[in-house]
Amino acid sequence: MEPVISHGESQTMNRSSESNQESFTAEQIRAMTPNNLRRFVDKTVCIKCGNNNEEASGIVYTVDPVSTSFVISNFADNQGKKSNLTVIPGHSLRLVTVTGICNEEQKQLLTEAFGNFVNSNKTPISDLESRKAELLQWFAKNRIPAQLAGEHDELIQVTDALFIEPPYQPENCLSRNEIILGKVQSLVKSMPT
Repeated sequence: MEPVISHGESQTMNRSSESNQESFTAEQIRAMTPNNLRRFVDKTVCIKCGNNNEEASGIVYTVDPVSTSFVISNFADNQGKKSNLTVIPGHSLRLVTVTGICNEEQKQLLTEAFGNFVNSNKTPISDLESRKAELLQWFAKNRIPAQLAGEHDELIQVTDALFIEPPYQPENCLSRNEIILGKVQSLVKSMPT
């Protein structure tokens, strides 16, 4: 999958042709939309942070779209039974280099280690599709421009400022604009069921 690059990012992104590594400065990362920040999830990275350019590396578990803080995981043993999570605050970022993509085994280890916290309320796919369609209709009824986004149309994009992830509840709204976030969350809450 080719990463989504918003206008202007492609000119300043550093890419090493020999190793196919991508490097992003703190300014580039702060300017990314929540959807663009998703490109880092399940990737192996090396992050330089702080005034002394301290390094941290591991697999990106998630990125907070508001603070641009990275949560990376390192497995302490080969069986994946122990994992360390490290939070790199967005304000301390200097350079993020994507060094590779984690393999299926590593993804499985992450899911086993942390899946209970994130996916404790599994919603059947048919219910998700129904909820997504109802929400799109609700936005259309309220004259809010919304469309499907994401690699598999799993996201709802409201203008360019907000994304809604499955299971499409108010807490699944992602935006840097707190005013839009609050208004869309209120609209999602008010949707009749």
